[in-house]
Amino acid sequence: MYNHYKTFQNIILELSKLSSGKSQTKLPNGKFVRPNELGDLFEFDVPKMMFGDKLVKSTKEDDIERHIDWHMDEKTYDFKAPKRKHNKFQQGEILVEFTNVNGKKGWLFGEEDYLMIGYIIDDEFYYLKYNTTILADYVIGMYMDGALKFEDSREDRDDVFAWIVPPGLEGGLVDVYRISEFVDEALHQKREEKFHIIETLNKERNENRQAS
Repeated sequence: MYNHYKTFQNIILELSKLSSGKSQTKLPNGKFVRPNELGDLFEFDVPKMMFGDKLVKSTKEDDIERHIDWHMDEKTYDFKAPKRKHNKFQQGEILVEFTNVNGKKGWLFGEEDYLMIGYIIDDEFYYLKYNTTILADYVIGMYMDGALKFEDSREDRDDVFAWIVPPGLEGGLVDVYRISEFVDEALHQKREEKFHIIETLNKERNENRQAS
């Protein structure tokens, strides 16, 4: 099944490392942010492996304000990583975001044509491709029927979301992509990049010590 990580649990362990880091980066304006390596993996690395040059990166404004990550074949896409529920990657459900951490409209109500939602079931990784408008209407219908439970994030954030069993055609499902092998390879490459950075820093440190 996997070339680099022999079991599903090995991959989960590596994904958890990406999503639980506490290091922060200081921006020029003085604010601190925590790098979202898990998001980068599923929103950039894996899509590029799958679709290559067919993907054209959106502008920063489109990404932030309209929830558009990529353009492909004259359509717009927002890729989402699988989410953790009670600190464990959830299988059999997906998270839908109503408002983001800043209290603005969440990606469920973005201007992207399609959502590519990371999904895990039976120890396999997938993208579920949804028509955004149809999925949003479906989720709103669940809310109106009382079949949806909202959840709030931590006190210092304003996001509101819900967990749902992913719907089929009635909820706008367009396609399903099995991506386990891409996840395996992307994790391997990210790990190799980190090892290379560490090796380079150690080499420079040793050279500086010898020079002094």
